[in-house]
Amino acid sequence: MPRPSPDHALIPAGTPSFAELMTRIESAPDLPDLRRRDFLSALRRTAEALGMPAEQVMAYPSWLQPRLERIHPASLGLSPKSWSNILSAVRGAMREFDRAKPRANRRKDLAPSWRALWERLEGDGEKAVLTGISQFSFFLSRSGVEPEDVGDHHAAAYRDALAEAEIRRSPEETYRKAVRAWNRGADRLAYFPKVKLSAPSRRKLVRVAPDTLPETFQGELERYLKDLAAPDLLSSDSFRAPLRSTSIEARRNQLLHFAGAMVRAGVPAQEITSLVALVDPRRLRQTLEWLLERAGGKKTRGLHLTASALSAMIPHLPDLDPQAAEQALVLLRRLKMPRTEGMTDKNRERLRKVQNPDALRDLLTLPTRLFAEAEAEGLSLRALVKREDAVALSMLIFFAMRRSNLVRTRLDHHFERSGKDSVYLVYASQEVKNGRTLEYEVPLELVQMIDRLVVVRSPLLCPAGTPWLFPKRDGQGPMLASTMSTRISNRIRRGLGIEFNPHLFRHLSAMIYLGERPGHYEAARRLLGHSTVSSTISAYAGLETRAVTRQFASFIEQARA
Repeated sequence: MPRPSPDHALIPAGTPSFAELMTRIESAPDLPDLRRRDFLSALRRTAEALGMPAEQVMAYPSWLQPRLERIHPASLGLSPKSWSNILSAVRGAMREFDRAKPRANRRKDLAPSWRALWERLEGDGEKAVLTGISQFSFFLSRSGVEPEDVGDHHAAAYRDALAEAEIRRSPEETYRKAVRAWNRGADRLAYFPKVKLSAPSRRKLVRVAPDTLPETFQGELERYLKDLAAPDLLSSDSFRAPLRSTSIEARRNQLLHFAGAMVRAGVPAQEITSLVALVDPRRLRQTLEWLLERAGGKKTRGLHLTASALSAMIPHLPDLDPQAAEQALVLLRRLKMPRTEGMTDKNRERLRKVQNPDALRDLLTLPTRLFAEAEAEGLSLRALVKREDAVALSMLIFFAMRRSNLVRTRLDHHFERSGKDSVYLVYASQEVKNGRTLEYEVPLELVQMIDRLVVVRSPLLCPAGTPWLFPKRDGQGPMLASTMSTRISNRIRRGLGIEFNPHLFRHLSAMIYLGERPGHYEAARRLLGHSTVSSTISAYAGLETRAVTRQFASFIEQARA
């Protein structure tokens, strides 16, 4: 019988589907009724979560695992604990027919050396270490590895075993937790094996430290950036207009990132002596080929921005040979992406997830729920971070602001109190991307949230007197915009089970406003702080289609009546 789907081609012959497994479970004579019911329910709900009929869901762990990792419990209306219980029941069902290896989870199953270490940790109350390495210990014990002999290759084998024979939401995270717990024990406990394990970094770093590059390159880079910030307006080859500090920092990161990529691509760092070296056609091609390979052979937004930064720099390199400059520009043009009008398909798809009134209400009330939960949890670091995220979410919802302005908000500079209950949030023109002053009246609910956060956040979140609303932990500057984006996206993913980043709140505000006031683009322009109404129309034309068609349908009904 042929497989029902091409992606089943690599699954071993004889592997049952969930439907076959359910048939076997229903007819198993010695299975208690309660266990039978739990198995059947778990298999059925997992197939529904995957959006596939049970006949096409294969009881093969390494096929299931990557598909399960894409599921967020909140999107199913489940808590993480409930989803874990369902997956645990699926594991049990698969073990009944030897499709997943049973886990040894009794202390007596451990080898003597591991049992002794386990009991010592338990006796000392080292719960964090014990919980983290518990299953890792059983794996190593069954593998015949003594505690003193554990190495990175054993940890890697554990990770592979999790992916192959376990159904978990994230085998990679389980593996990382085991490594972190092991290293915690090695650092803190005298009787713990003194072997440190190394987990691969989550980040794929490309950028190199600036001081590893020649001083001549560093000096030329800083002079170029200085010219971008304060150009000579009377010079014939002057830049058009000074760039803002955030744009200067972005340009610095792009060029250092590319220099790092050049080193990773095999160009010796000592050869990168100037900005001209970055766009030398031979080195440029070598580096772009490396970046393209890293991106899977596809153009990306990051490659497009890097190519744009290098192209903009070329006319201002007097030492670059004209022929070489033209060759470099030809290469860079091939990586640029066409200018897109309006929102991307991905953003439109994500916005559609919250067009349902219930989903929209859940998103808009998330900050209030988070803040209430955090206050109930007390003054732990975790609870304070949750309060901070709730305030950031509220500001994104109420003000549709850019994340760069959000993270750089200062308590002593941007907030203006006028009277007892009137608070305004003001960003001067030079602080805003398009040079337009932004001014918002802060709702009383948000004022109270900010006040209640600031009064208790020190010293866990930052030192006392820190002026930034969203500071780094040392209080020496604002949180990175990328950090804020990651936190907000993760908070929404965990809370609601949807993908939603900070910038989407600007699109969301336009969707809500134009949905209630179709065609009112000038008001939407003011809400978003666009320079021209044409920018607003270009970005959001068609976003209010549902509202217009709904109105038109009501007109038809009235005409029929």
